[in-house]
Amino acid sequence: MTAYIYATAGQKVYQYDPSDMSKVAETAAAGGGLRALTALGGYIYAGGNSPLANKVFQYDPSDMSKVAESLAYNGFIIALAEDGSNIYNGGALTDSIYKYDPSDLSKVAESDDYGTIYDLTVLAAHIYAAGVGAEVGFFKVLQYLRSDLSTVAESLSYGGIMFGLAALGGFVFAGGQTTQKLFKYDPSDMSKVAESADYGGAIRSLDADDSNLYAGGFTTQKVFKYNPANLAKLAESGDYGSFITAIAGYGNYIYAGGGGGQKVFQYNRSDLSKVAETLTHGSTVTRLLGFEVVISVPTVTTQAVSNIGETTATANGNITDLGTPNPTAHGFAYSPSDTTPDIETDSVTDEGAASSTGAFTSDLTGLTAGLLYYVRAYATNTAGTSYGSVVTVRGIRAVGAGYVWQDGPFVHFGGEDGNEVIYNPPLTVSGSEDPGYLWTEGTELNVIDSAGDERSEEGTATGDTGPEGTAFIEASELHYLDAAAGAERTH
Repeated sequence: MTAYIYATAGQKVYQYDPSDMSKVAETAAAGGGLRALTALGGYIYAGGNSPLANKVFQYDPSDMSKVAESLAYNGFIIALAEDGSNIYNGGALTDSIYKYDPSDLSKVAESDDYGTIYDLTVLAAHIYAAGVGAEVGFFKVLQYLRSDLSTVAESLSYGGIMFGLAALGGFVFAGGQTTQKLFKYDPSDMSKVAESADYGGAIRSLDADDSNLYAGGFTTQKVFKYNPANLAKLAESGDYGSFITAIAGYGNYIYAGGGGGQKVFQYNRSDLSKVAETLTHGSTVTRLLGFEVVISVPTVTTQAVSNIGETTATANGNITDLGTPNPTAHGFAYSPSDTTPDIETDSVTDEGAASSTGAFTSDLTGLTAGLLYYVRAYATNTAGTSYGSVVTVRGIRAVGAGYVWQDGPFVHFGGEDGNEVIYNPPLTVSGSEDPGYLWTEGTELNVIDSAGDERSEEGTATGDTGPEGTAFIEASELHYLDAAAGAERTH
């Protein structure tokens, strides 16, 4: 697993290494400004704040390529959230919350008209929206059922435009654009439990870890740390240099972005001291996200080869787990000499990308009849290549049982089933004689190849049978008896 920090700025999503805030990758331009960001199921989701990009976009974090996009939202997307199963967005003009199926980004449900929604957060069975209500002066936090987005409850008037939501310890927290305070709500009835002192400026973003709340200042230009129990201020950063519109925590750090040099700044959670910063984006940072990318290789199995001919056969495999992300290639590696064939050095079939588990096949071509081939399935994604077990196949050509001959450095014979068998690897050169002979000598099998070179290789001892010098065929093996007490050897 690899952790990255993601930022929306302009028309792109940027991916950063949190160890030094260097840029790792970026998406292609979305066609309009992006302002919302979340992650679910191994993918990054961004929402467009432009008539030219008013959609939810799904990106693969392994290379930041676009995987899918929703239909046009008919408004501006300002906020995104997820609940482990679905994606939710809120924004301007449509003034509703939309619920999406992440598998294809189809719309599942939508809420009643709320007004402009600046932020969303999820807690238990509910999703919460904050912003500017459809009615003048309607500055509340609304509670919706995640199942169908029906309205459950709402807070009293917030007293000003609301920007920033977070959930922590069973409570919902909101930040004020005009009230300049933090508010704490009981989700059972949306009653106000506590509020902070005047923040000193507009609050445009909130985030929470397991113990504390963090707020980004639009006018104060600082990051503030709060105790969620009573909303007392615990720490503040130095002046950010300009307004903060995005804040997110990940690991030991808090990240802030906005118009301050158009960068992302990294702060220590403990005291909000600055650790690092990115290069400039060239436009305001609108959202931030810390996300751990889970990358895993696919899992494949290899089944027995079928439809075996003289020079062709059908390899059979199964993808049992796609891994993360989906495989970009899958097929079979095969070789007559490499007992564990791989895609780098041996013959390969490629059935392309895979988006579902299940059986697959490939045609193996160019086989030499009688020669034994080693075959195994493979699947590749950005995490690596995995292989199935090795199976073998031998191209079928009928030559008659019992025949033995040599052709160059190879020994050929007809197995008990009458099909040709080629002993591989070829015997090694050991001298020079007249061509055409094949004989046993001690523990070795010897041939004279067509170039007049003597070739020999010691067989494998398997038993104790019969007199020295006898050669015979059993199944697809050539047997002979050596000079050492008649020990049987095979090739």
